[in-house]
Amino acid sequence: MVNDGLVAGVELDSHSKPEFCDVCVRAKVARKPFPKHSTHDGIKAYGDKIISDVWGPAQVKSLGGHDYLNIYHDISTSEERAYFLHHKSEALDAYEQHKAWVKTQCGTDIRIFGCDHGGEFMSKKFSDVLKRDGTVHHLTVHDSPASNGTVERSHRTHLNCARAMLIQSGMPNFLWAKAVRHSIWLRNHSYTRAPLNGGKTPHESSMGNKPDLSNLIEWRSKVWVKVLGIKKLKPHAVEGVFVGYDEESKGYRIYWPGKRIVSVERDVYYDKHDALLPESIRFEGEMEFGKPVESEASNETNNEPIDEPKPDPESGDRKLSNEPLTIENGSKLPKNDSKHDTPHSTPPIPPPTSKIPFPHEQELSNDAINEEDTLPSRPQRAATAKFAPGYYKKLHEKGKGEGANMAEGACVADSDDILEPGGVVMDGMDVEWFERVVEEAMSAVGDDFPLAKQALEGPE
Repeated sequence: MVNDGLVAGVELDSHSKPEFCDVCVRAKVARKPFPKHSTHDGIKAYGDKIISDVWGPAQVKSLGGHDYLNIYHDISTSEERAYFLHHKSEALDAYEQHKAWVKTQCGTDIRIFGCDHGGEFMSKKFSDVLKRDGTVHHLTVHDSPASNGTVERSHRTHLNCARAMLIQSGMPNFLWAKAVRHSIWLRNHSYTRAPLNGGKTPHESSMGNKPDLSNLIEWRSKVWVKVLGIKKLKPHAVEGVFVGYDEESKGYRIYWPGKRIVSVERDVYYDKHDALLPESIRFEGEMEFGKPVESEASNETNNEPIDEPKPDPESGDRKLSNEPLTIENGSKLPKNDSKHDTPHSTPPIPPPTSKIPFPHEQELSNDAINEEDTLPSRPQRAATAKFAPGYYKKLHEKGKGEGANMAEGACVADSDDILEPGGVVMDGMDVEWFERVVEEAMSAVGDDFPLAKQALEGPE
């Protein structure tokens, strides 16, 4: 501002040098930026540097009861391997397994092992193993996960992929470990932009052969598995769900929804042209495959007419139509009007089409049958069920009708043609009293009693 003449009365000392200001540091200090690219000097072969991290615990236990995911990433080839843990304390066992795999399959030892300051990597046993093997332990500074950003990013990539597969397929969440394992398999058999693998896939960089993707199947595809020892006329294949390839054998990992187990199968058949299309398989307790849950509800409230041809009365074809329903008496049900619909409105219920009369409408058969199997006629029931006024009050006063309040006692009646006193089970009621009440109630129903439908529709 002084040189530009924006202010006056200020003289500048051109020979002065800026000094360190501790007040400025304490007031405006910020974290130093992390490098966008890591430098890996001297890393040329598998095992020169391997980094690892543990993710978890998961909100849902996996099908095998695991809560944690432990990924090992090789810097030179970008190959990744996953181990699933029940507890963080199992991280040392996972490291021992991975070290043995590198020794046997790649013929080398782990020179540098990088990780964060997690307690699973900082135990005395873990440090003793690294010292015994001569492995250099590279640690990140506390609260600096970006220093271990490669494997942190791997966790994010595979978990996002597994989450997308579970959402798209509608599979249960306890299969998250199977989805993560398949995501890692796909990455190892795909091209990466890692600068040290020479433009090859991680699988080719570590194993020396190109990956074979001729039998690539979409995760959660419907497959058919051959059943051995089945009878001749029984189906020879059962339906399962593909959840990955087995690493120990030339087989497929198949999930059985009814049993909730995963097995390795060899005789697996699937439609190659239909394997990448969304299926409509429903598991127990899960939503439909390839279809959101809201879609079913939205179809129920859709008031748009259906453009379908009208039924042909001559041919007898019955097809969908947007015409109103017609009842037997010739009246028509009104069309659904979206202007008068409410979220809680219910569609009209058509009248019942059953021709079976109610019990009081049925006539007793005059056919010759055994007297012991017949019921007394209505006049006989009326004659035996008439009692003097105050009869039931006296029974109640004597204690025989104790607990006979219909609101307090519980009874269950058999749905026979005509209600019988013997078909009543009572709790807390006098049997003799209730039998007489039923007889008198049945005798009140005469032959000229109106039908139930007429009684509901008329002024009665």
